[in-house]
Amino acid sequence: MPGAPDILAENYAQFRKYMCWVLTCFQNCEQLDRVDPALLKTIRANSTQFWFMRHQDTASLAMLGDPIGLPAIARQDICRYPLPEHQRGERKATYFTLFSKETGTPVCGTVRVEVNPHMLYVASSNGQTFDQRQRAMAGYANQLDGVFAEVDKQMAAKRTAA
Repeated sequence: MPGAPDILAENYAQFRKYMCWVLTCFQNCEQLDRVDPALLKTIRANSTQFWFMRHQDTASLAMLGDPIGLPAIARQDICRYPLPEHQRGERKATYFTLFSKETGTPVCGTVRVEVNPHMLYVASSNGQTFDQRQRAMAGYANQLDGVFAEVDKQMAAKRTAA
């Protein structure tokens, strides 16, 4: 995207003085490095928190992890996080590593995010589902109440079918 590296670098360099956070999510930091090597350095230099989802490319992980001091054991965990579709049982989760340099001693640990039906209801986003959800939510004055009511209906229907 024309101009994007400059805009992103400016955001990282300037937003802190306005008490704003910049959150970027990318799958492969090598792409950033190819577009503009200085951009990746700017992101690392102006970031105090890093959230690492499952990552199988150890070279790309090293490109971001080496300069910030991400421990080797954390890198191993990041490469081994199970995907929800490979987990057995009813309770599935996704994982990420939080590495923070906001304190004198870096903080590093795994966060487990367990998916619940309400989250899945809100997060589903194909066209047909969106249209159905929009019609269903139109019947509720409060969207949050609508999500809970609609999920309750779905769960009751599943119990009845079983």
